Amino acid sequence: MENNSIPIYNICNLLDNNNITQDCVVYRLEEYISNRPNMVSSPHRHAFYQILFVSEGKGVHSIDFEKFSIEEKCLFYLNPSQVHKWEFEPGTTGFLINFNDNFLRTFLVNPNYLNEFTFFSGNAHYSKFSCEKCYETLHSKFEKIYYAYLENQPLQKDYMKALMLELFLETQLFLVKKVFDIEEHNETKGTQFIVKNLERLIEKHFVEKRLPSEYAEMLHITPNHLNTQCKKVLGITVGEVIRNRVILECKRLLVNADLTITEIAYELDFKNNAYFSRFFKKNTGLSPEEFRKQSK
Repeated sequence: MENNSIPIYNICNLLDNNNITQDCVVYRLEEYISNRPNMVSSPHRHAFYQILFVSEGKGVHSIDFEKFSIEEKCLFYLNPSQVHKWEFEPGTTGFLINFNDNFLRTFLVNPNYLNEFTFFSGNAHYSKFSCEKCYETLHSKFEKIYYAYLENQPLQKDYMKALMLELFLETQLFLVKKVFDIEEHNETKGTQFIVKNLERLIEKHFVEKRLPSEYAEMLHITPNHLNTQCKKVLGITVGEVIRNRVILECKRLLVNADLTITEIAYELDFKNNAYFSRFFKKNTGLSPEEFRKQSK
């Protein structure tokens, strides 16, 4: 589904037009903030992936309408579908990396490799990581990526890609250890595979398919089995996963004051305005109009 609900920034037009042909840009966070102090404080999306590494400082980072505190020694990942905004306190430092699909695609055999990483799945709960225990290692890695970027040589670009992939793998391994112990992880590989495929299918079909049985059929398993596996990994039912994704898209579209409630209801395949409004209020406690005003 194409989403034109809020501003979508290209990889390089956040700062200037000189980098418009690049597939990856790297900034020191303090320079980035000083050059565009207001642009990123309102909800927007990207046409690229983003990595935010905070060395020092404080603030608030809103990702898909959930607020996360920004503190020193933390790391954020964002994929292109996510709506976000941030507000930094003075003195915040770190690094920011923006890169699009093409940057790593030419370096990988599997063009969809980034989809394997949980933190790029679009789930805000997996977007933030504390780096207290590995800060020095990560800071050194980001420094190397930054200086390799400044060199602007072919081999340096490959070095950047290798460092970034190493960063992704280390983060994913940390996430797996945090969620499962080793024995449990080995026992639940099949379950995780089912749930990951479920999430991918929901991401693709949530507008027109709202029933758990429809996804169970696509995965060639029974609805009860799918629900059991979903609860094991996510702690919620398949119906809740579908509903949460629909609500998220409702919120993303409501951010745009140019779209009427009727247009949003139609785009998300609700029968009518009234049904859309009832559904939204039942699941958020707010009417669409109240949420829109609150999000300004």
